[in-house]
Amino acid sequence: MSIIKGLENSDSIELMKSLSADLWSSSAMCRTTLLLLVQFLLTGLFTTAQAQSIQSSNLRDELTLSRELLERYETEVDRNAIGLLEPIEQLADRLMALNQFNEAHRLLDRAMQITRLHNGLYTSSQIPLIRKKIENFSNRRDWESAREQMNYLFWFYENQEIAVNQGLIGDLLALSEQHLRGSVEDIEEWSGYHLLRVNQLNLAIISTAAKVYGENDPRSVPLLYRQILHLHVLNQVIESRNSASMDLRRIVPTSGRLRERSEVQDSYYFVGLSLLNQIRNIYLVAEPVNPEGLAMAGLYIADWQLLFDLPELAAESYRKVYGEFLGAELRADIVNSYFSDPRVLPIQYFYPSISQADSEVQVLLADTEGFANEVGSSPLFFNEWSSAFSSVRNPEAGLRQNEKGYDFVLFSFDLVAANELSPWFIGRHTKTISSASEAEIVGYSSANQAGGEEIFEKLNQLRFRPRLNAGLPQKSRGLLKYQFASEL
Repeated sequence: MSIIKGLENSDSIELMKSLSADLWSSSAMCRTTLLLLVQFLLTGLFTTAQAQSIQSSNLRDELTLSRELLERYETEVDRNAIGLLEPIEQLADRLMALNQFNEAHRLLDRAMQITRLHNGLYTSSQIPLIRKKIENFSNRRDWESAREQMNYLFWFYENQEIAVNQGLIGDLLALSEQHLRGSVEDIEEWSGYHLLRVNQLNLAIISTAAKVYGENDPRSVPLLYRQILHLHVLNQVIESRNSASMDLRRIVPTSGRLRERSEVQDSYYFVGLSLLNQIRNIYLVAEPVNPEGLAMAGLYIADWQLLFDLPELAAESYRKVYGEFLGAELRADIVNSYFSDPRVLPIQYFYPSISQADSEVQVLLADTEGFANEVGSSPLFFNEWSSAFSSVRNPEAGLRQNEKGYDFVLFSFDLVAANELSPWFIGRHTKTISSASEAEIVGYSSANQAGGEEIFEKLNQLRFRPRLNAGLPQKSRGLLKYQFASEL
């Protein structure tokens, strides 16, 4: 049974429809050499450009070796021998790394021909090659060709017999990531197509994981949360007036009839809530029951309610979650310490415990220590994914928040939990909850970013988890470094 067609009766699809040596020598000479190297690095003489030059030189050397290896094999075997696949792919990888996309494309086509000759036209052995072709087209900004390959791969999953295993989960994730990339790098008229395809693939991933791992396996949690984050992306896109928003609201893909924004956003809210409850149930049925995991799931539910402008429900949920943490035998001071600072929502990862979530905070603090020293405080960070999706955090940033080389604005602002501001947003009067107020710009990387209502609109679109004490929202004053997306 095909993996995607097999999802037609799944709960997730129905729900959507209804609404990833020790180098220190003891010798004096080695110590001296090492100290000189450290001094060399610290003085900045070993620049990024020099490091890149060395890396590029190494890649060119590897390219030469790969080319020689392939030529040697070609003299020993038939041109279409299956044994040539590995050296052909290796050479294509080297060429892609050096942005020599055209030659890489020819080699990948040749590898595909050999694979089909030996294994047949429609076998899963060609999937890694199709993925490389997609990556190669994407890297050279040929998104029309990339879409063609992506559509073929989607058709393959939909119509061919494929083993349902952990490898399939990885393959579907890879295609989903490529479509996510396409949603910001492809031309605007195709953004909605990519976002909807990510949605389909994420649901296929969740269904496949349930078959491979079992219904309530903790390994499904990051996959469920990945789709929750994507629903947040879709919800933000709906607020715009671009073609992607129209695509998301169409009753059927080819129809000119559109659903109301509120109707679509309600469906996103309830699907996300259902997925969060699935996560909560995983910790509920665990043996033994995981009370802290249950409380963390409740915390993310409260955050989700804030993201959808439901402050009363969120406040009630935060109070309930505080009691659940105490019931899980966590000390009140540990719980309050974790909630002592606001957070930009949504949180990038699902953490099943406060200790794991707090370890992320420590990583962020270490990463941003230099900047914090410059501004005299520990700011929040937000990495814009795309100028088209300004309220969506860059999914590739991970825990690296203080990226160098990007334009930014440093905001100072007040945060009042469950506050009700009413800014005008793209011509419509929109109530925003848990938003920054009394904001002012206190620093910037470029004078071009220093003013204008558009800059403050970007801040107003963000949502924050408030500072909490004993589960009760507290007023706070903070800094936010808003880093702008780089333009391709």
